[in-house]
Amino acid sequence: MSTITLFKLVSGEEIIATVTDDRTPSTITVEKARAIAVVQTGPQQYGLQLFPFLKGAPDEEFDLYIHSIIGQLPAPADLERSYSSQTSGIEIATSLSPLLG
Repeated sequence: MSTITLFKLVSGEEIIATVTDDRTPSTITVEKARAIAVVQTGPQQYGLQLFPFLKGAPDEEFDLYIHSIIGQLPAPADLERSYSSQTSGIEIATSLSPLLG
């Protein structure tokens, strides 16, 4: 089981990570965790930026304690694409252009 999940932590941070194990009552094991930051991209325009949650070991597996999580949900498709692209190095196509002949 491996799902990409969005978490809101009691610290106020939002992270997206791949859940590798959620079978214990007190922890959720995740890997490749990325923190989500809001950045200004232009006048009155904002976007989301992903950066390693654990800067010293960005792709390592670790436990999130249930008591530190306010909520969690499956990652929205656009955020999941960005996360997958960053953590795998593979750019995911969103549409195919018509063949030109």
